[in-house]
Amino acid sequence: MGTEAVLKWDHPEHGLVCGDQVLELADETGLILSLGPWLLRTACEHLRWERDLPLSVNLTANQASDADLVGEVARVLQDTGVSAGRLWLGMPVDALLAPGGEAMDNLKVLAENGVQAVARNFGAVAGDLVCVEDLPLRAVRIARWLVDRDPVPGSPVTHALLELSSLVHLSGTEVIVDGITTEPQADWWRAAGADLGQGAFFV
Repeated sequence: MGTEAVLKWDHPEHGLVCGDQVLELADETGLILSLGPWLLRTACEHLRWERDLPLSVNLTANQASDADLVGEVARVLQDTGVSAGRLWLGMPVDALLAPGGEAMDNLKVLAENGVQAVARNFGAVAGDLVCVEDLPLRAVRIARWLVDRDPVPGSPVTHALLELSSLVHLSGTEVIVDGITTEPQADWWRAAGADLGQGAFFV
């Protein structure tokens, strides 16, 4: 269904550090504002030679709020020849809901230019549904810690997760579940209405 650009760091002491953990470390050290554009450009350059699949790139809160984000994305797409519709940019929900609205403004402009917007870490609080109602989102990505929970019959959290996809679908937005590791987990989320899944189970 698509491909995702993921940062990995082969640390001499801690071994392989992957994905969101690398993003968080780069964000904390300030490296993300140089590393992020490099990742986006490198991924798009590779995508030119692949079949016509979407490319997903996750951003940190600082990237999502960066005043140069829209211009940087436009330059990368122009230089690499990748169409805006193939690029799915993931922005953290807490950044989209933060006072000031820089990330929200960036998302709206990017969406107007054809880039597909995804709200990351979705579902942790009820207010996340505001993003679905107010923003032009292509998809939401369920918060990883919610995916890691074992469903318990009768649990309020389990009941809420079963309803979540239906609520998101009301706005025509898709639901992505990351971190699926087993077949029962995949079956549960499929039954709960998720549209797309990724994780070790599919590798």
